[in-house]
Amino acid sequence: MTGLRNSTDATFLGLLVPITLLGAALRFAFLGAQAPSIDEGWSVGAVLGGFDHMVEVVSRDTHPPLYFFLQWLQVDTLGPGLATDRLVAAAFGTAAVPITMLVARRVSAGAFPTFAGLLVAVSPLALFTSRDARPHVAAATLALAATWLLLRALERPAWLRLGAYAAAAAGTVLTSYAGIAVLAAHALAACALRPSGPGRWVTTGGGAMLLCLPWLLFAAPQLLRAGGILFSDPSAGPGGHLIEFLRVGGYALTGGFSLVDEFNPWLAALVLLPVGTGLFFGKGLRPRSMIPSFPLMGEGESERDATGATNDVLQAGSQRPVTLVVLLVVLTTLVFFAVTSALGGQFVARYLTPLVAPLAVLYALAVWRLPRPSRAVAAAILLLGWSWTSIDVLTRDK
Repeated sequence: MTGLRNSTDATFLGLLVPITLLGAALRFAFLGAQAPSIDEGWSVGAVLGGFDHMVEVVSRDTHPPLYFFLQWLQVDTLGPGLATDRLVAAAFGTAAVPITMLVARRVSAGAFPTFAGLLVAVSPLALFTSRDARPHVAAATLALAATWLLLRALERPAWLRLGAYAAAAAGTVLTSYAGIAVLAAHALAACALRPSGPGRWVTTGGGAMLLCLPWLLFAAPQLLRAGGILFSDPSAGPGGHLIEFLRVGGYALTGGFSLVDEFNPWLAALVLLPVGTGLFFGKGLRPRSMIPSFPLMGEGESERDATGATNDVLQAGSQRPVTLVVLLVVLTTLVFFAVTSALGGQFVARYLTPLVAPLAVLYALAVWRLPRPSRAVAAAILLLGWSWTSIDVLTRDK
């Protein structure tokens, strides 16, 4: 069994490295092609002075300071510049690719993690925010890392794993206040799954809160200003709010990947067609494999469904906790941004960046329910619709 596991790990690593390198190449090769936005100018201006200047300016923004602190270190070391200003965002965007594969590996083995990672690597929304000197992609990657670390802690709540999760959870909140919604989803998942060592989990939550407390106390007035900005457009009326809510829902159902600036129903159909086919007609990954028993994860096995199709899945029991956590993260984040947009009219596509990786895993999971020949066709269609505008995103200068 050890030899089989070592072989499986080597195969996974052999796929993780090239997919990650592809994601890095797409993010770093065109780093300066995209014209700077007003928000990017503000972000860079905030870190051009000393540390005290950065803290004072950021305390007036609607984002916490962690991303700006990292960008301040980068500017202080390398100096300002259109490409160098985006290095932090590009690094976080690249890191999301292997972390997605690590999360996906806990759902199914074989080629499944590779496909999920590929979806994140070529996602237009992920590419756009990875070349935008703003905190959105950093918050998304930290939320994803916190999710993966939560899954490891659910597997075995050792203090080292719990401490790593607490650090990532605090980093998520200190990068974006929307991270609070993600961590609320994690808490709901942990309560639903009833892991062992409840006292350790309470201590972990308290540790994460303590890590965030100094800034949250400092930024209490900032939170009030942020709420005023996000919910500051009552003139649209209920009809306008409803339309905005539906627009956000349209983005969310296609992961925000159809177009960065507008909703495209044809590309949305290319994404939803294979996903819907897998959900309604697929027969793989049976409910029997969703039993929450928390086995030792990472050991692969082959399982045959009623049609005789072989599904490469992890040890039975890893499905339900992983899927539940990811679904809660997706749904909670979606509701947060949808309500924010519907009530305040301040929505932009980049706010949906935290949805990229979770939806990539869930969409891939739907496709993987199909038999192998149909699965390949559905995966190709999904990838086509998912990445259709990537070239435009990479090369446009506006």
